[in-house]
Amino acid sequence: TDLGVHARGQVIHFDLPPDSLTDFDTFEYKINRLLPDDVKLYNVTFAPYGKLEQEESDDIFHATKSAEGKLYSYRFCNNQFVDPVLRQQYAHMYKPIDFEKLTASLEMFVGTHDFRSFCNRLEKDT
Repeated sequence: TDLGVHARGQVIHFDLPPDSLTDFDTFEYKINRLLPDDVKLYNVTFAPYGKLEQEESDDIFHATKSAEGKLYSYRFCNNQFVDPVLRQQYAHMYKPIDFEKLTASLEMFVGTHDFRSFCNRLEKDT
């Protein structure tokens, strides 16, 4: 994920030779023992395997190319102090929030927009 962003439900994939991994529960357990406490694997499972030239097929799973969207959530705290446990997930607003201005400015995001400039590059340069 992006630097400074907390991800929930992040999906990853990696390619292995067919039938090289059959015990997903043991694999998940062993990998989680190596990961830091704030990163964990959940629901390790098989995804259809394919060659690079087949990746356009709907039968082949790719963590980036098969994604249907992203959801961003922004959290603000305007108390005098931010809860120390939540300090890395909230932006601390030192001044009172003007909710009328905030609501008016959010109107710019309502509707359909072209956010391709924020996307991962999916095609290789030729």
